[in-house]
Amino acid sequence: MKKRNILTILALILIILFIILFVIFLLNKRKDNNENKNILVENENIVENQTSLDENIVEENSDSENVENIENVKNDENSKNSGNSEDTENVTIKENENKSIESSENNSSQSSSSAQPAHVHFWKDHTTQRWVSNIVTVVDTPAQTINGAQLYTLHSDGEWYSDGEIYWFENGFTIDDLKKIIIKDKIKNERYIGNYVNRTKTIPAVTHTEDQGYWETYVDYQYCDCGARRGV
Repeated sequence: MKKRNILTILALILIILFIILFVIFLLNKRKDNNENKNILVENENIVENQTSLDENIVEENSDSENVENIENVKNDENSKNSGNSEDTENVTIKENENKSIESSENNSSQSSSSAQPAHVHFWKDHTTQRWVSNIVTVVDTPAQTINGAQLYTLHSDGEWYSDGEIYWFENGFTIDDLKKIIIKDKIKNERYIGNYVNRTKTIPAVTHTEDQGYWETYVDYQYCDCGARRGV
């Protein structure tokens, strides 16, 4: 029991100390806030006083400038009146000087223009390339002449005419193959006379066309280094 009482007493003491510290913290915080507010108010008062002083200085300067401007205007009028005569004399002197300068410049420009020679063009050739077409026929397979043999046929008048079947010697068919046909078939079965007429036929070439042209260099115009051009 004694230990519990001691612990409770210590706990109460700690709570009371915490409350006292918290109250002190709040009081210090309020004091700091009040001090900051007072500093802000003082700064605002200083700024307002400074602006009012600046405005007074500006007004004083503007008044002094106005006085000076009035005095300057009076001095300018007096100087203008006294210098009118001198100005008229100076104007006449300057006009004479300008006339003499203009006449000298005109003379110098005329002499320089007459002294400079006229530009002479030195023409140079400008070249480019163009395609010159040359269409040719290229033979893929040359033309071929095929030999053949045309057989005779027996007509109703008892005569043999050369209007029978034609055998062409191509694709492996030879004269020996023809003789076998005549001897084994025609003569035995059809009482063929054994003769034939030589015939020929032409197989045209297989071709295609190509453009075998070339690039040609030629002059398309002439130019001068000054920038001028002319055709050719």
